[in-house]
Amino acid sequence: MGVPAEEPLDQEGVIMKINRLSMAWLCVCVALAVLAATVPATVAQEPRVVVYSSAGAEIGEELAAAFMKRNPGIKVESIYAGTGVVWTRARAEASRPQGDVCMCGGSENFDINYDLLETYRSKLDADIPAEYKDPRGPRYYGMSLPIQVIIVNSKLVQRRDYPRGWRDLADPKWKGKIIWANPRISASAYAQLFQLIKIGGWDLVKAVLANAVITPSSGLAYQGVADGEFLLGMTGEGNVYDLRKKGYPVDVIYPAEGTGLRFDATGLIKGCPNPGSARLFYDFANSRDAHLIYVRVGSRRSVRPDVPTPQGMPPTSSINLVPYDAVKAGKDRGINLIIFDEMMAKR
Repeated sequence: MGVPAEEPLDQEGVIMKINRLSMAWLCVCVALAVLAATVPATVAQEPRVVVYSSAGAEIGEELAAAFMKRNPGIKVESIYAGTGVVWTRARAEASRPQGDVCMCGGSENFDINYDLLETYRSKLDADIPAEYKDPRGPRYYGMSLPIQVIIVNSKLVQRRDYPRGWRDLADPKWKGKIIWANPRISASAYAQLFQLIKIGGWDLVKAVLANAVITPSSGLAYQGVADGEFLLGMTGEGNVYDLRKKGYPVDVIYPAEGTGLRFDATGLIKGCPNPGSARLFYDFANSRDAHLIYVRVGSRRSVRPDVPTPQGMPPTSSINLVPYDAVKAGKDRGINLIIFDEMMAKR
């Protein structure tokens, strides 16, 4: 027996059939949407994360080891360089980023390179005080307080001859005996330059520059004093305490005029190649465990209120800290470095 032929549909019947099909598809779409809402979203984890860091290899390697212990499927690849070099590389790679995370320099460097950073609110956002994180994005979080000080070789300089503050570095008796990192390359050296300008203007900078030997590495600026090649230098306080723990004859001087309260930071690179793993590392970098590493290994003051001051350091409240305008420091960086370069060329 043959299959009876379908009766032809009139216009109204065609419309009803189309409506039934549309309703069926609508039901399918709603069901899929409900199913998607009930399945927890996951972020794919890549097998590696690339960190650009000026925080130093000692901190970087211990931080990487601690992270990989918690995340054995992810390898941390760290590239260490001065802050200026790191950001120059990140900008050169902007169209095709090769790094995932930047751990480098004061917050002003993150403001200058704001367009290179990914907006991401860390899972530990609430743990970081508002004054130590990006108020706009958030695109970066504070790491530590790089308080700038004067380092002295205590074996070669008598205590009675120690400089008291920034202005004393202009005394001609220190000519050729001060080592200073290049502010164009080193974020800490630029912070020192900015503070000298604020305290005594370009006249003070010129006088200090006349006494100083400029080095391309911030590491050499404190190691050169520790090794006795120079009597004085300018650096972050943590470097001085690290050297003392290693047995070097160095002392720290907190300048009488005060030293700027600033913070260095960590951020995600926009369009990074390993976003899932990068966010995991970034969250870990903001954790208490990570900040304890900054304190123990790098003698850095953490921005987290639940992390103690490094052993042997004076309480933060006892140091003459003065406001540091990171926004102005970043805005004026270009012209300040041009003037500084011109002064160097005329020495």
